[in-house]
Amino acid sequence: MSGQCGENALLAGPTGTGKTFAVGLIARALGWRVETVEGKEGLIDLDFFGAYIPAEDDPRKRLWKDGPVTRVMRLAQNDPV
Repeated sequence: MSGQCGENALLAGPTGTGKTFAVGLIARALGWRVETVEGKEGLIDLDFFGAYIPAEDDPRKRLWKDGPVTRVMRLAQNDPV
């Protein structure tokens, strides 16, 4: 997360200590949107960037679904993310 002075912060700690919650509170107070990715074993690039998935109405048809990185890049063109 980049602060007002252009610095970055790294929050480290065990699961369940409120890191994501704290960032969400700060971001909402600043009017920013937060996109999170749950870290887990076996993540691949498609989990971050997106993929073509079968359409609900026709499984032979594929539709692009943005992943969180692509989603925030699109959103950041207009608003802080």
